[in-house]
Amino acid sequence: MKIFNTVKDKFSTSRKWFTGQIARRPFGSFLAALAIFVGLLAASSAITKPKADSTVEQKPVIEVSTFKLGTSPKVQLQAQLKNQGVITIQAQTSGVVQQINKKEGDKVSKGTQILWISSNYNGGTISTTQRQLAQNNYEFNKDNIELNKNAIANQRDLASRNRDNTEELRKITEKSVQETRDLISLNNELLTNIDAQITQLQNNNSRTPTEEAQLATLKGQKAQLSSGVNQLNSGLRSTEYQINKDNNPTRLADLQRDLTNKQLDLQEKALNLQLEVSRLSYTTAQISESFNYPSSPYAGTIERINVVPGQLVNPGETLVTITANNKAAYAESFVPQNIATQISKTSPTTLYIEGKTVEILPSYVSTQPTSSSLYSLKYQIPEEYITSITNNAYIKIEVPIQTPVNTTAIPFVPLDSIYQTQDGAYVYVTKINQENKQVASTQKIKLGQVVGNYVEVLEGLQANDQIILDRNVLEGDEIKTN
Repeated sequence: MKIFNTVKDKFSTSRKWFTGQIARRPFGSFLAALAIFVGLLAASSAITKPKADSTVEQKPVIEVSTFKLGTSPKVQLQAQLKNQGVITIQAQTSGVVQQINKKEGDKVSKGTQILWISSNYNGGTISTTQRQLAQNNYEFNKDNIELNKNAIANQRDLASRNRDNTEELRKITEKSVQETRDLISLNNELLTNIDAQITQLQNNNSRTPTEEAQLATLKGQKAQLSSGVNQLNSGLRSTEYQINKDNNPTRLADLQRDLTNKQLDLQEKALNLQLEVSRLSYTTAQISESFNYPSSPYAGTIERINVVPGQLVNPGETLVTITANNKAAYAESFVPQNIATQISKTSPTTLYIEGKTVEILPSYVSTQPTSSSLYSLKYQIPEEYITSITNNAYIKIEVPIQTPVNTTAIPFVPLDSIYQTQDGAYVYVTKINQENKQVASTQKIKLGQVVGNYVEVLEGLQANDQIILDRNVLEGDEIKTN
């Protein structure tokens, strides 16, 4: 407290002295105060003056995206979804919807009849009548074919028996041949004796009337015997001809039997053909009748019935929509030949389905045009994504193009990385400069064919080049790849 009072007294004494000086010399006091104020400003300026910056301003390092040669380029396409689990049953014949057997939400099995289409409003169905006619004809042929075959078998047996009877007659005739030969031999012996007697009587020039009469009698006997021998020889020759198996009579019997058997074979085949034709006609009539009675081709659930009883429908009109229990779906796209032949078999295609990304390999790429000059590209949709798709809807897909396998192959680069000038086409590539920094470098290139969002580079690039995709760089800019 004592110290405080002492300081206070000294400050009061000094204030009085300064006040007295200002009062005695006001102008001098003003100049002194001004000088002090200027000195304070100078001192403040010296203290707060910034130091000179001796460093050189440097450009910032630019972060860029790159595309490395050898990376599979992707072509953006559209693909149509085909839900094989959604079945649309369409009318295959014209007529009147007579009856609907099911309703929406009903479970159906394969072959379940859903509705009935009649030929007129009264329920008459022509195909049913045609089916009944075909059925009756088939059943008649089926029931009587055994009777007809038995009749054919009897005729075949009769032909064989006739041939056997002819053979027996031939054998009987063959036995009589020997008897005829024995009789001819006996007659020849008698003729020989008669000839001897006649010769003896003719050599006797002094024949008596009795001997003359005997000679005449012998000549008459010779004539009769010769005539009989001639007849026997003629009959023998005829009989021998008939009983010889190599001659026509016996061969004709064999031919007649064979001809009869072949005719009977044709009749039996005609019966079988008639039965088969009637069966096919019956089957055809059943198929035609089924047009009037649409049924489910798969087990599933009825989603919608598009017709009502009494409605007249025409072929192609949608009747029923069914969801099958066995779900399957695929995406199909059509591409030109230059893409179809270069699609990568190892890199998956990206499918965008209802906000989800699906990567799968193609299930099939056609080797021939399937739609005009375009080739078919198919992808089997995984089962877990089938519920997310809409039948016949279109989705975006990204198809990878086959990656070059060596340095002599033609690489692809994105179209967005190309700079076109009057002198040609250029890209920026990454390069290490003398200061061991990564910078952007301009590279002139020769372009080839465009494939989707990519283009072939025929000349100007090396196998290890990295193409800069960003357009915010210039030649020599220091860069950093992300």
